[in-house]
Amino acid sequence: SVATLADDVIPADVRDALLAAVASRAAPVDRAWTLRAALDRVLAVAAPRTGAAAPPPAPPAPARTTAAAPVPATSIVLDRTGFATTFERAAASLDARDRTGALALVDDAVRRLGNDSRAGARLATASAAAASGEVSGVTALRRLLLELRDDFRFEPMREAETPAGWPTPTTVGEVELKRYPAYRMARADGAGNSGFFTLFNHIKRNDIAMTAPVQMDYERTDGSSSGAMGFLYGDPSIGRAGREGAVEVVDVPASVVASIGVRGPLGSRAFEEARAALEAWLARHPEWAAAGPVRSMGWNSPFVERERQFFEVQLPLTASRP
Repeated sequence: SVATLADDVIPADVRDALLAAVASRAAPVDRAWTLRAALDRVLAVAAPRTGAAAPPPAPPAPARTTAAAPVPATSIVLDRTGFATTFERAAASLDARDRTGALALVDDAVRRLGNDSRAGARLATASAAAASGEVSGVTALRRLLLELRDDFRFEPMREAETPAGWPTPTTVGEVELKRYPAYRMARADGAGNSGFFTLFNHIKRNDIAMTAPVQMDYERTDGSSSGAMGFLYGDPSIGRAGREGAVEVVDVPASVVASIGVRGPLGSRAFEEARAALEAWLARHPEWAAAGPVRSMGWNSPFVERERQFFEVQLPLTASRP
């Protein structure tokens, strides 16, 4: 129907872009976002000519990990609620002895999650084991579905405001490509109480609000030697960069990271598993290279229950040269 519209309603270049998006053979996710962008362009052009209301702006498209793909302003946003509902429905189907229906839901979720999804890989393995009908395989699949449902529904407890323009927390167990805005950070050497109270006294003395998360930079890529703890300012305009005793206030430029979300307290084993997941992701994406050692972003204080604590492990990235 768009192809039949006159040029005075839809310019030829806009019409051709839409028809190209329809005919595209790109991956389904890429094709959907290209089509959405083309449709929005059609509506934006047509609205003032026909009197129709202009469409609201589209949300940012998830970036695909190719060298030419733009990185989103925030995290790659999974439909966490939708996937959690699918996992719950599949588990309910197993409870109702509808194994065929459950496996169909799981297979669809695996397809939509994509090849990079750790949850998708686990589901594919569990689904194959359950397909035979063995009780142990079905039971294991049901247990995994409920675990993933809870992980995808998980929201970190917000004990403080995040800095301006900060992206949403990373999905538990998933590696996401994220862009961080430039921010100002007070940094002190050491981990634990020493670094924390040095920084806490600094922000208290300067009447600066506490924010979350708290950043930990590591001297070595395995995280075994902690380098510096950082408190993030709510806005880069607050205070000024420079050294103040044991604290150094630095301006951190905008960056791209691979990030994975982890539930529970930050321990060496959980950190190591997360770091290994990031390295495996990086090995599959030669278009990116590590731009520095791993870091963590801790969202909660020790006063939060262990099962409600949350942190992210992140690897700074730079685009590889062709």
